[in-house]
Amino acid sequence: MNYSVKYSVLSLLVLIFTGLAPVVQADTLTLGSISGDPSKEIKHYKPLIEYLTRSLKSSGIDKVNIRVTDSINQMAQLMLTGSVDLYMGSPFPSLKLANTGVSNIILRRWKNGTEQYHSVIFVHSDSMIDSIEDLQGEIIGFEKGFSTSSYYLPKSSLQQKGFKFISKIDRHETVTNDEIGYLFTGHDKNTVTWVRKRRIAAGAINNIKFDRLKARFRNQLRIIFRSVSVPRQVVSYRKKMSPLLASSLTQIFLNMDQTEYGRQQLKEFERTVKFDKFPDSIEKAMTPMTALAKAFK
Repeated sequence: MNYSVKYSVLSLLVLIFTGLAPVVQADTLTLGSISGDPSKEIKHYKPLIEYLTRSLKSSGIDKVNIRVTDSINQMAQLMLTGSVDLYMGSPFPSLKLANTGVSNIILRRWKNGTEQYHSVIFVHSDSMIDSIEDLQGEIIGFEKGFSTSSYYLPKSSLQQKGFKFISKIDRHETVTNDEIGYLFTGHDKNTVTWVRKRRIAAGAINNIKFDRLKARFRNQLRIIFRSVSVPRQVVSYRKKMSPLLASSLTQIFLNMDQTEYGRQQLKEFERTVKFDKFPDSIEKAMTPMTALAKAFK
C-alpha cells in the first residue's frame, strides 16, 4: 500500500472515530394529491406533513413533501416511478390507481368528521324533473373528471341503470331524448349556482356539501336521486414501498388521534377525526365502487 492510500484510510478512520464521518443522506417521503389548485392543496396538507416529518425521523425519513397533479394518469405514473409514495384521496381515483397496479389501498381517512358519504343529484325546486328518467334530453353538471361524489358515483350509478351519457362543452348544446348530456363546472359551488339560476337542469355533489348549503340556497333545490355510500377518503401506498416503512406509516396514522398534538394536527388537516382500518375488509368496503366500475364508461 503506497503512502497516499495509507493516508486516505487513516484519514477515514479518524473521521469515523471522531464522529466527523460523512452522514448518509436520509430518505424523503412524498405524498401525492390530485387537484386543480396545487397551492390550496399544499396548504391543506401542511399540518399532516409537519406531523409525519416529526414522527418519521426514527424511520430514517428526514423530509416529507407533496406532489400535486391534475389527473389520475399522472398520479399513476408518479407512483409507478417511485416519485410519489403515498396517495390520499376519494375512492374513485384510489380504486383506479389500485386497479392499474401501482398502489395498495390500506386505511380510511375520516375527512370532515365522516367515514363515508354518497352523491345526490338535484334540480331546481320548481323544475318539472321529478325522477332520473326525466334527465334524458337535459344537461347535468359535474365538478371534475377525477371527483368521486361529483362525477364518478352519479354518472356510473345511472349508467348501471342503462342511461346513456354524452359529453357537452356548452350548456346550450342540444341533447337527444335518449341521452343525458353532461359538462364539467369546475367546482361544486358552480354546480349549485348553475342549477339555482337554471343554467343547467341538474347537478351532482356529495350529501355532506348539500346538507351544509345555506338554507336559502338549499330551499331552492330538490334531490331526485341518492347513490350508494362509499368511504369518504382512503390512504394508498405505492406497490413497491418497503414493508418496514409501510408498517411504520400505518402505525403512525392509526395512533395520530391518541395524542393532543396529533388530534390538533388532524383538526387542522381539513377537520380529519382519525385514520382507521376498514371494519370488515378493504374488498368489502370497495365492493360498491367495484360494481359501479363495470358500468362506468
